[in-house]
Amino acid sequence: MLGCAPPQVVEIATRCGYDFVGLRTMPLGLPGEPRYVLEDDPRLFRETRDALRGSGLRLLDIEDAIIAPDRDVGAYQAALEHGAALGARHVLCNVWGDAPAAFVRDQFGKLCDMAVPLGLRVQCEFVTFTAVATLAEAWALVRESGRANTGVLIDALHFLRSETALEEIDQISGDRLDYLQLDDGPPGPRPSLDEMKRVARSERLHIGEGAAPIRDLVARLPGRPLAIEVIHDERVRQLGYPAFAADCLARARRYLEGDEA
Repeated sequence: MLGCAPPQVVEIATRCGYDFVGLRTMPLGLPGEPRYVLEDDPRLFRETRDALRGSGLRLLDIEDAIIAPDRDVGAYQAALEHGAALGARHVLCNVWGDAPAAFVRDQFGKLCDMAVPLGLRVQCEFVTFTAVATLAEAWALVRESGRANTGVLIDALHFLRSETALEEIDQISGDRLDYLQLDDGPPGPRPSLDEMKRVARSERLHIGEGAAPIRDLVARLPGRPLAIEVIHDERVRQLGYPAFAADCLARARRYLEGDEA
């Protein structure tokens, strides 16, 4: 839903029957990426707040607090405050670039400390084409931070691409695994970094359409919110955002309820 403004995301999610929404309120800075920066647009913030209040939906997370050599997480303070004011529970964090480990640890700890008074939990998501690329690396950063308000976020596509074993999840404290992001990817050998980026940003498969062990992930972490993160530019062009969002949810329900292989 990255092409939709936050109030539109809430409205479509309500019509489709979702329980939560997640919003990208901290742009990645990619070419052509829409910017919905709530702290810079009071009207957009009010419209988003009013849409959430009227819908009954909850804001599961905001994204994406990037740690990178050319950024300072202090710049996210206003975004965190506005997300918390909307009722966000989590803020997603990725680590980019080749920053020294000490810098990453310092910035991650600073982000966690900023989130504490706002009631936010910081989720370290491992992404196969970033500096924190595996479940083990994400867990090490979370564990070594010494902060209680942080966890590891598993995205099914990145789990598949990182070739992580399901048993590795058992090494992580259950209270550090707050929710799952569900999407899928094709089987086969590990793609190149460029191909992983392309698929992640424009061609993720529907849940159950590829090779990710989605049922196993859900069974291993019962009772967590399940966030659908299917990004597919061509299908959006064909269907439009409302129909695409409805199709994503319908397919996910059928698959997780065992109605299709």
